[in-house]
Amino acid sequence: MATSRLVFRILGPLTVSLDGTPVAIGGPKQRALLALLLLSANRVVPRERLIGELFAEQSVNSADHALRNHVSRLRKVLAPAAAGAPRLVARAPGYLLRVEPGELDFEQFERLVAAGHESLAAGDPAAAAESLRAAERLWQGRPLADLELEPFARLEVERLEELRLAAGEERIDAELALGRPLALVPELESLAAEHPYRERFRAQLMLALYRCGRQAEGLEVYRRTRTLLSEELGLEPGVELQELERAILVQDPALSAPLGGRGTSDPPLGDVCPFKGLASFEADDAELFFGRERLVEELVARLDDQPMLAIVGPSGSGKSSLLRAGLLPALGREWVLVRPGERPMAELVAALERVPPGERLVLAVDQLEELFAASVAEEERRAFVDALVEAAWDPDRRALILVALRADFFGRLAPYAELADLVGPNHVLLGPMGPGELRRAIEGPAQRTGLEVELALVDALVDDVAGEPGGLPLLSTALLDLWREREGRTLTLAAYKRTGGVRGAVGRHAEAAFRLLGEDEQQVARRILLRLVDGGDGDGEPLTRRRATRGEVDADDELIGRVLAALVERRLLVADDGTVELVHEALIKRWPRLVDWLEEDTQGRRAACTGT
Repeated sequence: MATSRLVFRILGPLTVSLDGTPVAIGGPKQRALLALLLLSANRVVPRERLIGELFAEQSVNSADHALRNHVSRLRKVLAPAAAGAPRLVARAPGYLLRVEPGELDFEQFERLVAAGHESLAAGDPAAAAESLRAAERLWQGRPLADLELEPFARLEVERLEELRLAAGEERIDAELALGRPLALVPELESLAAEHPYRERFRAQLMLALYRCGRQAEGLEVYRRTRTLLSEELGLEPGVELQELERAILVQDPALSAPLGGRGTSDPPLGDVCPFKGLASFEADDAELFFGRERLVEELVARLDDQPMLAIVGPSGSGKSSLLRAGLLPALGREWVLVRPGERPMAELVAALERVPPGERLVLAVDQLEELFAASVAEEERRAFVDALVEAAWDPDRRALILVALRADFFGRLAPYAELADLVGPNHVLLGPMGPGELRRAIEGPAQRTGLEVELALVDALVDDVAGEPGGLPLLSTALLDLWREREGRTLTLAAYKRTGGVRGAVGRHAEAAFRLLGEDEQQVARRILLRLVDGGDGDGEPLTRRRATRGEVDADDELIGRVLAALVERRLLVADDGTVELVHEALIKRWPRLVDWLEEDTQGRRAACTGT
């Protein structure tokens, strides 16, 4: 007869499962009793302590009776896994809960942390990082989250949280030893903000920034830390931080990432271009996908208990790359990627039917807006939506649904009530990358392929792209040009200026995209583009891009709608929330064809005003 598998979890809400099925533990007092016994698993917990922690307000006799009742009930809960030997036994001077190896998540956590510590001490940071990451994955939230208010739990929760943070510090030490500072910066920024008085995280952030070539930012972390400690606690930073600041100031060679042995960083991917131009990053490009690490981590955590997640944002905001190169690899599950216009319903349904009971498939739908194309019949559209909804609500949870949708199509979900109800609370709005994210998107792929990027070039790229809703494709296009113009293994500011920067890339890209249109479509495109520029009427009045509604550009007309969709797809326009605009202000000055059109249009308007 097979032995039943019992699992206790305290690194999060208290749970018990038997052969993968949750076990009902009972009420608050019974849960608290189990927690106390698990915290001292395989050791006797005195009756006096149990009574003092759980029934202090009752009389001696009443408390003793209550304890016996709860112990009896808890034995019944654990009886199916007893296998002849009771799990909860009376042993002077109290009770002992027998827990087998591998049954308690905290025991697994301690074992993995010890293995990571030993590997790091032995000079094997790769093995250390792997063990410590496995230890961190055991956590499902704050320990004993449902019992935090119990007096006994407060000290235990603090103790467990301290062990978790210490394991995180050691894992980050291992990652730094592996030469991965760039990917650690966002995590360390978050940890330093969450634990402002924990100097170890701040020291690690300073070191990671220094190794990314951001010495000034590392020193700024020290300055802010010193101000915080002085104003809030009347203290100076500890010796470690002070010595690290001095080492950064003199650029101590000892601060460089270790070289040689098993502590080296991942080898460069070779002489490949790490930038995608106008294309999206794919799952195979995950090693080159940087900038959205924090968001990916947050979304993966959300997906633990959600049936669906929709990524919604304007064109050019990086939805497809986030889905394909960020979320799918991070989830680490089998996945199927479809586009509504690429794969018939029968294949979609077949993909879902292939998933055996007890397993889960990630079904990713990119560019969901294609579902609303005029060429898609309403019957086919409705069938596709129904299949997604049915998969999301599958009682066996065989599918996790991810969709990427252009923001200007968000309102088109309204007629499909069940899908709209799912997407409403389960979507993330994707905005432009912040300056820090843009830096990682530039430096990360370069570092991964053995390239160097001049710091002045990084600053120039960030300044030119920051805040632009459709700026990511333009950034990637400019980086592709820079890779082609590289000097040895270095991307230089001089090459950026020589190629015209983001603005030069805009003009070349725009002309190439325009030439793909047919003759009639080009005439329509001209009318659309001219409507998206304001100004130029008076002497010296500057030209600026303007945002127009779909109604203003007559998007309901079949031909105009088709051209509008093509201009958005080819990254000349950004569509968002029922409006359209030029992808970048630089188009007005740097695309010769549009410059000529605007000049002709301005002269025409002046002639009309003068009657000539």
